[in-house]
Amino acid sequence: MKKTLLFVAAAMVSALSYGQMLPNSGFEIWENLQGGSNPYSEPEDWNTANECAELLNVQSVSQSADAHSGTSSAKLETKPTGLGAVIVNGVVTTATMICDPFNPGQTGGYAFTMRPDSLTFWAKYAPVDTDNGYAQIIMFNSAGDTIAYEKFDITVAVPTWTRYAVKINWMNTDMPAIASVLFNSSWGNGNNGEGVVGSIMYVD
Repeated sequence: MKKTLLFVAAAMVSALSYGQMLPNSGFEIWENLQGGSNPYSEPEDWNTANECAELLNVQSVSQSADAHSGTSSAKLETKPTGLGAVIVNGVVTTATMICDPFNPGQTGGYAFTMRPDSLTFWAKYAPVDTDNGYAQIIMFNSAGDTIAYEKFDITVAVPTWTRYAVKINWMNTDMPAIASVLFNSSWGNGNNGEGVVGSIMYVD
C-alpha cells in the first residue's frame, strides 16, 4: 500500500496506518512567543518567518479560521518591511529558520523515518500579479545527505480549498531520518524583493 505524508489530520484519520504524521499537521494549535523586541505567534512544532521579522514587528504567518478541516489553518502572506525592496514571505516549515538578512534559509527538520511516495496537503492561493507560491519537501538520511527533494509551484489563483499530492522521487534506497517541509507564499526568499506583496496562501 502507498504511504502518504499527511497534513490534514481531521480529514484523513483513516489513512494514518499508511503514513507517519507530522506534528500539529492541521495547524490547530498555536503558541504565543516573545521575540527580542516584539511578541509573535506560530503553530506549535512548526517554525515561521515571524521569528526572523519580529524585530520589524512584521508577522507574515497567522492563524486563520478559514479552514478546510478542524477550526484553523495557517495563513501565509507576503508583506512589506519598510526597508526598500526587502519583503517578508509567509513561510511555515518543520525546519529551523536561519534569520541571517544576508543569507536567509532553513536547516534541519522533523525526525521522520518512513519513505512516503507523496506529499499531500490542502491549500488556497491568491497571488498578486505573476507571483507563485510553493510547497517543498527535502528528506535527509542519518548522515545529513539529501535523499529526496521536491518543489511544487502553485502558479494560478486557487480560490477554493484544493487537495494536492506531490509525488516524491527518491534518489536512492536510504531510509530518511529528517523531513524538511516548507510552504511559502511567494517565490524567492524575499531578501532581494522576490515575490509580490499581498500574495496569500492558506494551508491546512
